[in-house]
Amino acid sequence: MTPPWLFFTAITALLCAGFAQLFIMPILTAAGTFRVIAPLSKEFKSKCTQFPEIRAQGCEKLSLHAETGLLYMACGNVEGRMRWMQGSAERLTGVDDISYLVMYDPSKPRSHAFQRVRLDGFDDPRTVAFHGMDVVPSSENSNEVFIYLVNHRMPIEGTPKELGTYDSAIEVFKSTVGSNTAKHIHTFLRNDVLRLPNDVSGSPDGTSVYFTTNFDASVRDPNLVFLHQIVSPSMTVGFCHVDSGCKNALTGLSLPNGIVTNGNGTYYVASVLKQGYIVAERQEDDTLVYTETIPTEHLGDDNLTLDENGALWSAALLRLADIGKGMKNATFPSPSGAVRISINTGLDSFYGAKYNVENVVEDDGSFLSYITTIAHDSRRGKLYFHGLMTPFLTECTYP
Repeated sequence: MTPPWLFFTAITALLCAGFAQLFIMPILTAAGTFRVIAPLSKEFKSKCTQFPEIRAQGCEKLSLHAETGLLYMACGNVEGRMRWMQGSAERLTGVDDISYLVMYDPSKPRSHAFQRVRLDGFDDPRTVAFHGMDVVPSSENSNEVFIYLVNHRMPIEGTPKELGTYDSAIEVFKSTVGSNTAKHIHTFLRNDVLRLPNDVSGSPDGTSVYFTTNFDASVRDPNLVFLHQIVSPSMTVGFCHVDSGCKNALTGLSLPNGIVTNGNGTYYVASVLKQGYIVAERQEDDTLVYTETIPTEHLGDDNLTLDENGALWSAALLRLADIGKGMKNATFPSPSGAVRISINTGLDSFYGAKYNVENVVEDDGSFLSYITTIAHDSRRGKLYFHGLMTPFLTECTYP
């Protein structure tokens, strides 16, 4: 007769196997654990130009000014990026080298195409890293833009590791299109809502901003944040106005990352730990109401942008396990991809396939590594790639 304990062991093993098959394996598959990622094709590479000689590295976010083709980049020294991500950043005497804003004009000769944007009226020695950014044409003057920039700062007291967060703020600047200067006009300071912002989506009048947050109040250990947010999503999209203050606009999110709007009240939000892109609508009280999720088969989405054709672009980190490795070693090849989401106009749209989700680019990290931001200039047929731990801009010809 078979011993009872053996039956118990067998049943336990079957239950564990069933749990793994139903819950763990789909997560690992979506995270790219078993994914074979090939190098970018020679045909696509032949249409690309890289700028290794230009000092514009670690540009976590790109923002295209569609009318002129100017590309704004929120950049930073890669070594400083690594210290920031590990919570070991140091107090500095200035922000010029560690974090900076760059403007690229593709119409100019290569040697004169890149300019640092001087931030007049802004000098914060506690700045550790510029992160998310949005460049929004002014609703009152087409020759002006508002620049919204996430500014992670050292705490006044204590260290980021002790506190589990930086003293983060959102800076607002005003600039003339094409100018190499921007005037600082406002700071949204850290508060109970604005905690560890990631990306931003600003208003065309310079007075308000939506932002994703990556702060987990119940977990101090960064290694446990991922697990906690999978089990119990608690992060938010916040909203701040210069007069009325800040509020939570959308809650219950799992490590939200990129956020972008079409300008007509619809917002799109990407998440590192959730499959699909959240679609939400702005309400009269400035909260956001969830309407649907655009389905995808992968995890690891970072920043989002919209092109003039209405297509949504996502920078995808294709193997989640490599994100941490890339943060500690800038030379580590982190597989990256470009995902294009558009309205499905084909016959299958009648059967529920509302969106086309297309993997336009996939690379094993040998050419496009740790790409966190993509911008598509549909007028001029250009596709731009950069990233948090990426040493230079890549510009490719794309319809």
